[in-house]
Amino acid sequence: MDTDRYATAPSYREHWLTSILKRSGSDVFGIIEDVSRGTFRGGLRVGSLANGGVGLAPHHDLETEIPTYLRRKLTELEKGIIDGWVSVDPADYAPQGHEHHD
Repeated sequence: MDTDRYATAPSYREHWLTSILKRSGSDVFGIIEDVSRGTFRGGLRVGSLANGGVGLAPHHDLETEIPTYLRRKLTELEKGIIDGWVSVDPADYAPQGHEHHD
């Protein structure tokens, strides 16, 4: 997470379909803007698909290998997560009798 492994581990490029990205740059920029305006309040900032704080890296060399139906499904899932009709709570996906506990 945090980086596109295609870029940071070039000797393994052929093995990476995609990477999960944490895009903290926009948060850092926002904090700097808030501090310069005198409006910084601190607190927790949560990156999400909706605010661009997380996402998937491109498929790079494997882009042409991704079937159209899978591209559509990924887009549908991303929209569902953003709109709230697809849960991201691990407890919703735990097998019966193996509920997730924090």
